[in-house]
Amino acid sequence: MQNDADKTFGWSFLGFWVGLVIGLISLWLSVFYQRQPRLSVAILSRTPVLSLQDLQNLKDNLEILYNKTNILESKQNLYVITLRFANIGRANIVKGDFDAAAPLGIQLVDVKNSRSPAEISIIQKPEVLDASSNYFSKLVVKIESNATVVIEPIILDAQQFFTIKLVALMPESFQPTVRVLGKIAGIREIELVDELSSLSANFFWQRWLLMGGIIIAAVSLGYLLISSLISLL
Repeated sequence: MQNDADKTFGWSFLGFWVGLVIGLISLWLSVFYQRQPRLSVAILSRTPVLSLQDLQNLKDNLEILYNKTNILESKQNLYVITLRFANIGRANIVKGDFDAAAPLGIQLVDVKNSRSPAEISIIQKPEVLDASSNYFSKLVVKIESNATVVIEPIILDAQQFFTIKLVALMPESFQPTVRVLGKIAGIREIELVDELSSLSANFFWQRWLLMGGIIIAAVSLGYLLISSLISLL
């Protein structure tokens, strides 16, 4: 009787670990192998042309004119902002996925007053700085309004990216950030991150921590399987 009880316990314990490992593998596959697009917009830089110290030191000795207005006297500054759009998912984004009524774009806003972009002006045609493919040389980025640009539909395959540069004029007290606009089929929310590397690092560590857990569970299962089989013989 005792031997039968030991065998029953051994098989039950073994079944528990088999179920646990299968569950972890299923979770890993569902999280990391979903064939869905995933679009991120990373703020790579937002650099003022003149620092606050420069603005103070040069205000009386230098003129920077825009539309015949001295931006130093008007207490304004120029910012160079670079943004990287990347499909970090496992499915491609095609032109038909874009919603014509809600085009993909970005709006520059002040960190402290995100509802009031009226004082910000993008003064130069957006430029493609870098891309994962020459295909993006055809990318069309239009200035929609003072602080808003829109991107015409384009194919963005999985793990592909492009980087654009914006030059904007705004009050010297502003600190610009970005509001992402638009809707793409299959993407619940377009992700905005301060740096693409931070998103990649988080994704990297999440993946390897989960894989490490699965490996540990598999090794434990193997040990328990061998131990259980030996005890049942």
